Amino acid sequence: MQQAAARARIWPYVLILCLAFSGFVVALVPIRVIWEQVRTPQMEVQPSGLRGTLWQGSADWVEWQTHSVQAVRWSFHPWGLLRGVWEYQVALQYEGASVTGFAGISLSGAIRGRDLQAQALLQDMNALMNQSAIYLPAVVQGDLQVDLAELVIADAWPIALQGQLVLSSLGLVGLAELGDWQGQLSQTGDQSVMLQFAPAADDLLQGEGQWILTPDQTWELTLKIRPVQTDSEISVLADLLGTADQQGYLTITQQGKWR
Repeated sequence: MQQAAARARIWPYVLILCLAFSGFVVALVPIRVIWEQVRTPQMEVQPSGLRGTLWQGSADWVEWQTHSVQAVRWSFHPWGLLRGVWEYQVALQYEGASVTGFAGISLSGAIRGRDLQAQALLQDMNALMNQSAIYLPAVVQGDLQVDLAELVIADAWPIALQGQLVLSSLGLVGLAELGDWQGQLSQTGDQSVMLQFAPAADDLLQGEGQWILTPDQTWELTLKIRPVQTDSEISVLADLLGTADQQGYLTITQQGKWR
């Protein structure tokens, strides 16, 4: 009886070791050889400039449908197997943003990411912004930084999300400077993605905002702001966008569908 119980305790570790050894052997094969064996004409993924192995390598481009990822690098992270995740430390560029962190696939087939960091200049992301159909009176500029502590995607949609966002030197070119903003990314009960944000300081603007993206790809933006100085560029811009309430706050609401 005791021997059977001991074997039951040891079995999961034996399985992990076998998986790790098998993965190590496969990982030594050149990535180009593996890709030639697994690709089919129906695949929508088209890499170019593949170098290295499944363990560690890079690609110049990876195209998927209408999306293109550049300067992709990966390095296998074997400790992820202890959490049931085939995990890599990755670095890439997408739509003007550079992304680094850990990403992989769990035993359930879900895509998992952690400690993901993305940095970009907003003016370099015009193509991505145009997909959202968000109306902006001018070109947006500023530095964007996103830190995701956790990201889990199943069936092409996030089912777990936790992170924060920082916008530095946000502004509308030729119209007004909007200062620094910060926000929190999270998941709602109905699996919508929610961003709650506010000015990092109250020297230019006061207020708060909320942006929600639903699983059916519709979004809603609500922004409530009040300029600190009534004679500033921001105040003039706010007057053009609508009428403020008795406390001086202007509420802006937009809705649309992410194309």
